[in-house]
Amino acid sequence: ASDYVRTFTDLATMEGANEAARRAVNNLLETDGSTQAPCQLWPLQEPALFKPLKWYDQQRYNKGLPWTDQYPWWLKITFGAWSLVCLLVDMIKLIQFKLSPKH
Repeated sequence: ASDYVRTFTDLATMEGANEAARRAVNNLLETDGSTQAPCQLWPLQEPALFKPLKWYDQQRYNKGLPWTDQYPWWLKITFGAWSLVCLLVDMIKLIQFKLSPKH
């Protein structure tokens, strides 16, 4: 059913189904005039790693081109470099977390 509910999760996944259910419950609570607190909603946190691929896919979609798993050489190089950047950022975050006094 999550395919038919506008959600932050633009993907047919369990996350999308759970968000759709929370939205449905919120609508029922509102329609019923309930004083219960609504279900919490939050945006999907997608890894930055996928940004170049999503950008390329959006460009093809905007041009009316079909999906393909064949990527141009320049995107493969960009994605490889971007993957290294994302890995380094995640490693720095992990090191900072491990060194933080709260941990």
